[in-house]
Amino acid sequence: MLNWKQSLENGSKQVDGWKVRLSPVEVQRLIESADFVNDILHSERYLLENNKEITITVIEKYFVRVSNRATLTLICDNMSGETKIKAIAGGTSESLFWKFDWGASKSFISYVKEVLKDYKI
Repeated sequence: MLNWKQSLENGSKQVDGWKVRLSPVEVQRLIESADFVNDILHSERYLLENNKEITITVIEKYFVRVSNRATLTLICDNMSGETKIKAIAGGTSESLFWKFDWGASKSFISYVKEVLKDYKI
């Protein structure tokens, strides 16, 4: 299980998680309007009872350094009271057998962190 203050790297994918002082919907709106976003593949919101929300956003971006399109999936929820963000980067390796991604997954996630830096808990 991912601790909200740690990252897990596995080949060409990276998972990262952190908490912010925004609602999941506010996070989704900020990310979808950010300069780094080339293409939003999917975006959905679930508004639940007691002001609980879950948002899922899938973004795609081309990375020259790996000659490939990468995806970033963001899952935000406030089910425990605080808004938690989980970012999963994938598709960043440059070959079928070689999983090294030249830092593209970390770079993709760092764009999100930069947009949300003033709201991080």
